[in-house]
Amino acid sequence: MPKIMDDLLHILKYGSRDEIGKAITAISRRKDPRYGARLKELMHSDDRVLAVMAAYALAETGNKEGFDFIDGILKTDPAMFVSPAKLPDLDLEEILKFPAEVTSAMDLYNRSYFQQSKDKILKILKIYSDGVPKIDIPRFDEHLEYVAKKTNGLLLNALSVCEFHMGNIEEASRYSSEALTLGQETGDPQLLKIAFGDAAALHMGLGNYYTSLEMLHKSLEIDKDSHDPWRKKNRSLSELSYLYYLIGQHEKALDFGNEALKVAEKENDPKGSASCLNLLGIISAELGERKQALEYYRRALDLSRDELDDKAVQCRVLNNLGFLHYSLSETEEASEHFAKALKLAVMSSSKSIEGTVLSNIAMMEFESGEVDEAAAHAMSALNIAVATHDISARADAHLILGTIEDLHNGNMTEAYSHYREAIKSSEILRKNVMLDDLKISFAANNTFFYRPMISLCLRMGRIDDVFEYIERSKSRALADMLSSALDSIGSKNLSPEQSKEISNLKARLEWLRRQLSAIASGEDKGPSDSRSEILEELKTAERHYIDTFEALKIKDPEWISLASIDVADISTVRNGLDDETIMLEFYQTGEDLLIIVVGKDFQPYPIRVEMEVEREAERVFGLIESLSSGNDLDARSHGYIKEVRQPLSHFFDLLLEPVFHGLGNFKRLVIVPHCFWHYLPFHALYDKHSEEYLVDKLAISYAPSATAFKLCCRGDTPEYGSVLILANPTGDLPYAEEEAERISARFGTNGEVNIYKKDKATFDLLSKQRGCDVIHLACHGYFRGDDPLFSHLLLADQEGGASPVFLPDIFNLRLDASLVSLSACETGLSEFTLGDELIGISRAFFYAGARSVLTSLWTVNDESTSVFMDRFYEGLLSHGLSKAESLRLAMRELKDNPEYRHPYFWAPFYLSGDWR
Repeated sequence: MPKIMDDLLHILKYGSRDEIGKAITAISRRKDPRYGARLKELMHSDDRVLAVMAAYALAETGNKEGFDFIDGILKTDPAMFVSPAKLPDLDLEEILKFPAEVTSAMDLYNRSYFQQSKDKILKILKIYSDGVPKIDIPRFDEHLEYVAKKTNGLLLNALSVCEFHMGNIEEASRYSSEALTLGQETGDPQLLKIAFGDAAALHMGLGNYYTSLEMLHKSLEIDKDSHDPWRKKNRSLSELSYLYYLIGQHEKALDFGNEALKVAEKENDPKGSASCLNLLGIISAELGERKQALEYYRRALDLSRDELDDKAVQCRVLNNLGFLHYSLSETEEASEHFAKALKLAVMSSSKSIEGTVLSNIAMMEFESGEVDEAAAHAMSALNIAVATHDISARADAHLILGTIEDLHNGNMTEAYSHYREAIKSSEILRKNVMLDDLKISFAANNTFFYRPMISLCLRMGRIDDVFEYIERSKSRALADMLSSALDSIGSKNLSPEQSKEISNLKARLEWLRRQLSAIASGEDKGPSDSRSEILEELKTAERHYIDTFEALKIKDPEWISLASIDVADISTVRNGLDDETIMLEFYQTGEDLLIIVVGKDFQPYPIRVEMEVEREAERVFGLIESLSSGNDLDARSHGYIKEVRQPLSHFFDLLLEPVFHGLGNFKRLVIVPHCFWHYLPFHALYDKHSEEYLVDKLAISYAPSATAFKLCCRGDTPEYGSVLILANPTGDLPYAEEEAERISARFGTNGEVNIYKKDKATFDLLSKQRGCDVIHLACHGYFRGDDPLFSHLLLADQEGGASPVFLPDIFNLRLDASLVSLSACETGLSEFTLGDELIGISRAFFYAGARSVLTSLWTVNDESTSVFMDRFYEGLLSHGLSKAESLRLAMRELKDNPEYRHPYFWAPFYLSGDWR
């Protein structure tokens, strides 16, 4: 038994009257049923004051005897609970009805009759409006003031929820703030948990996702040390699940949703269970598991209708059932469910749900040809969204109205206006997400707002707008972070405790990986099922590692993206290019590819490339597999011609022939890929007419987006006065050390050269760098396709071995490097999302402050890489060429060597960011 519990029990039994009163107040806040036996003894004692206080504390634990005792005292002596100043104005019968009125108000609240509940709560609050009585017994007066404040807080919080559902956002925010203030004044965990949880739901509805996430974590932290029987933990878990669903992290939402359901059933909370089931239905439907979704919805409907009679939950479930049937083209069933949902929404005064149902009805009506009805319902939904400050609903309504004007009425101007407002609302939500990894998910989940606008702008001939909305469709998490990093806005150092926690987690991950290696090599002769057990434990440990970083970011605002920048407009991009440089911005849709050609001295223009998208994606990945396998390295063989040369020629004809046709002379090409085109080595595409690779014609560089490119290229032309080289930390890359010596020699005596090899090449050295112009890492690198956040480099550790350096480790670096060269395997590979944000090692170094990153797309040959890097730095340092020109020089010289003619040797290298 904890010491604090022993101490309180001792005071309850042997303390003075004043000490017992103080202890009871402390126990009331703890809500721990383990004090119940002693509280019952006090409740039945002759001391009326301590008896009432003990009854309150007992009631706080959910014990009915405490409630009954207080109810009896209220009927016989109401003056103990009601301000004497108010007694003349109150009917005694009304006072005696007080408990029943509270119960009735909360019953209406729980059944989602929000207007009726609001009226009763306002009436109840008047009773305590002038404060609580004082009878000059200090501990009793203190306890009664605490109880009154807590009761006021709970009622104010319920009032906030009512106002929110009714669309009265200002009142909801005010009442929520007052409830939180009372929670902080009383320190009552029940009130704080409920207030934080419901405030989180309020902010979620307003699109303040980061604030919502922060409050939900505060609510859950209180749960760790609380025995509160009132605020159910499942509610916070369920809201957290819904938040991750809104952001687009569906797997994480599913995990929290399943956990919430288990907790709800354990807590015997039918309302929580119904809400969890409804949420799991939404997530399952989103993941394409429609049969499972239908089962969840039916169970939720049975609970909310038969056991709870909760109108709001019924309404949400019926709306979601309608949408599910609509997605299955079962319009009759969908229409029936939507009609029932709308009726319940009106009955419960829930304006936000009413607006959502109206939007869904409008969408269904438009697709069935009932255009006038669809427009009327969409406009009603928009009016409700504006009145309730529901940004997400506003975006949906504008999108539907824009679609009607665009595809039915042919009114491009009105359609443009509605699409613009839909995107503006969506971007308000994206800005409020704040954490960079959540921005990526959110953008991936909201690309559908941009596609109709881009198509419309093309038809309207508004090419500048096409470019702008392509850029805006991307998550911009990288661009936001680049803005912060390049402005030298950094996070605080980790505290010693946080550093220890991260270090322990990394050590655990490394131990598990070594265990797997031992099993694979036959060194471990353990049970046959041990490998699967370790894999499962490794997966759990990896998720814990990432969750720990996210939790740290939530608690420390300096970890979040500190800047949210505007996208680069096309005039700014054109002005940033010189006369000899062209930019190609790619945008892949489900039907075709759009390429925007941008140059300094001509008006940008679009090129549409029709294609079978899935087939071309398969060709890209097939080509990468052929290039990276290194199976047939004879550049004259039939296998090479079929598996490499022909696909390279096909993609040149498909993507670049239309661009080069009629275009004047230029020397450099900056490519901004999209979707699966990020994996294509454009520099290796082959022109069968001139029998040249693209790199023979031009210097090629890449950029994650035009906005990121603009940020990378700001400032003066880079200088190379200092270099940090970490080489062969694992001891099995002999050419890496030779490579390091050659690069060091290229810098000569004019620059500051710091070179570390083998066990001296540690991450600690990298983390302490603050001013190196060039960072060169000649080491192993691995891309994790199953979880890109665990892609890593291998650097030496303090124990003389090698440890993985994961993406979160690199994110936390603060560099100011003009160039980071990753002479390692697979460092350029990234996973792309629908929001077109890349997740990989190169992205991590951009986050850390690098202006350009040289990486590789596949596993590279140690010896040829050493030669390649020497030629690259020769161009950069000895000939004064730009990074892009130096890369071109190195590729061509390596390619001209008969031993390295195959693109396997020279084509994996990929320069992204500032080409200068």
